Amino acid sequence: QAPIIFFSRRIGITDDVLVPIRVGGRLTGKASAWSFGGLQMRTGHDEVTKVDHTDFSVLRVKRNILKRSTVGVIATRRDDSSGASRNLVYGSDLNLAFGSTVKITGVASLSDTGAALSEHNLFYQGRFDWSADRYGFEADHVTTEENFLPQVGFVPRPNTDRNLVRARFSPRPERDSLRAVRKFNWSATFDNIDGASSGELESRQIEGRFETEFQNGDLFSFQFTNNLENVASPFEVAGGLFVPVGSYRFNEYEVRYQMGQQRKVAGSVGFLHGGFYGGTRTEYQFSQGRVEI
Repeated sequence: QAPIIFFSRRIGITDDVLVPIRVGGRLTGKASAWSFGGLQMRTGHDEVTKVDHTDFSVLRVKRNILKRSTVGVIATRRDDSSGASRNLVYGSDLNLAFGSTVKITGVASLSDTGAALSEHNLFYQGRFDWSADRYGFEADHVTTEENFLPQVGFVPRPNTDRNLVRARFSPRPERDSLRAVRKFNWSATFDNIDGASSGELESRQIEGRFETEFQNGDLFSFQFTNNLENVASPFEVAGGLFVPVGSYRFNEYEVRYQMGQQRKVAGSVGFLHGGFYGGTRTEYQFSQGRVEI
């Protein structure tokens, strides 16, 4: 759900229409604790926007700190020949690692696309992740304001405040009692999304999941999900079927068995059933990753 400040596929394509690249270059390097990268590209005539050319620039600098941590900055620029306001994005990030189990991440970014979009143009994220063998805990907050616009990047869900909390318990059974089982995983997740400008609830998902990891690499899982979705505008699901404006509560149940990669036939089978925006949904799932003869 967090924005991507630099997304390379934004260069050379507009609304699924290819744009020719005229000239460009990239430079990367590393010196002691510092690493850096720079990119400059110019695309040709855009059949969608009708501009003659567009320039894309990216600069990234990162420094290693402490034992396993980093701090960095990034800047991106998009400017076309139409005379419209150029888009500039500035960002910084801090990644702290304590041992092999605790990680703390902070990201902040600002976009500049002219005076009309000079307010409510921030993105920031704070994340804590504790991932030990037996226990795990994760907390994540992401705010993407309505005018944050990285035109060399990508925003999956604009104008939102997202808060996620996940807890995990993963005991390993005694070999004498359950020889075939490597580990059990119980987890619970709370995922809440509000509108950044309105403060109103957009969606909420509460999930409970149980997994059994077997010694042979197989995995069995069962998942229950409670969904709350407030639909502000109609959207198409498939085949001309639209979900109307409204508030929807529904539950989903999913069971899956995945065979380990060491098997000659590897893949998974699954079954999902539950509500879906006022209706019901049933899925029978099968995927085959590899077959050896």
